[in-house]
Formats: sequence, C-alpha cells, structure tokens
Amino acid sequence: MVTAALLPLLADPDPVRAAEAVHRRVAGLLMPHHILHGHVARLFPADEDAARRTARQLIRTGTRAAAVGVGMALLNRLGEPEDVPLHEGSRALAESLGYNRAQK
Repeated sequence: MVTAALLPLLADPDPVRAAEAVHRRVAGLLMPHHILHGHVARLFPADEDAARRTARQLIRTGTRAAAVGVGMALLNRLGEPEDVPLHEGSRALAESLGYNRAQK
C-alpha cells in the first residue's frame, strides 16, 4: 500500500510538486507514523536523486509530522553528507516537540 501510494510521487523531478503530493497522500494513509516511516525506509525509488530532493523539500517545508517523517526516513537511506545538518536539525526539532515512536 505505501509503496504503491508513494513511489510514483517520488519519481517526480520537481521536488516542490512531489513534496506537496506526498504531503497530501500521506495524510490519507491511516496508519501510525512509525509504521509508515518503517515502510518508507524500505522503499527503493527508481530515481534516487528525485526522491532525495523530495525528502529535503519535505523536511524543509512539511507542516505535518507524518510528511516530515517520510522525508527523514528517505534521507536515512538516500542522504548525502550535506544532508546531515538538515536531518539532525529536524530530528532535534521533533524531539523538542515531544514527537517520538511512542506517539502515533
């Protein structure tokens, strides 16, 4: 379900459009965030560069924890050294807001 819902969106070369589509799609997936993020972490996008750009966009502009978490899960696997500050910053923000795996 997650694969079919997200993989086509992650192939979009426009990260802004892709992130907006992922944001909308994730809102419709009725599952706990930690389960969603676990599925996302196991995705193998055909275009890793496009997926990486979308992940960065989700982390920078996402307004819901699930969408930002999708970006973080993607960067866990696809991130490059330049993504470390972005990823660590988003993780620190999530922790300061009290978001963790125990929360759904």
